[in-house]
Amino acid sequence: MRQAIISDSSCIIALANIGQLDLLQQVFETVLTTPQVVAEVGIRLPVWLEVRIPADHLVIERMEAELDLGEASAIALAIELHGSMLILDDLDARKVAKRLGIDVTGTVGVLIGAKRAGFIPAIRPLLDELDRAAFRMSEELRANALRLANEEA
Repeated sequence: MRQAIISDSSCIIALANIGQLDLLQQVFETVLTTPQVVAEVGIRLPVWLEVRIPADHLVIERMEAELDLGEASAIALAIELHGSMLILDDLDARKVAKRLGIDVTGTVGVLIGAKRAGFIPAIRPLLDELDRAAFRMSEELRANALRLANEEA
């Protein structure tokens, strides 16, 4: 069975803000999200982005003490879909997901995957666009991403 890919709102918003939302589909074909994430995103989503309702609402309620509703619902869906990968940028949410044994990547990881698959020639211009769009990224993350993409200065 192919690994399910689930996205939280941050990646969808960030890629939409720089006109690169379709990279998600190019890299992963099918991406899942939750109704709670859709509500956070606030834009009309493409049809290839499948919305699924997590079955266990108690898991979401328990996680809401430390995470926002979208992150909690995305993690709950990832728990249900064993072996899935979650696209999360928030550090606290990533820690929770990893603690639960969920494979995690982020928006920058999606860009690295897009370059490795040949969908984009370079990540540096897109990292610059994300920066201009107020996407929060540490200098360490940026440097590591450029190194992984073989774009070191």
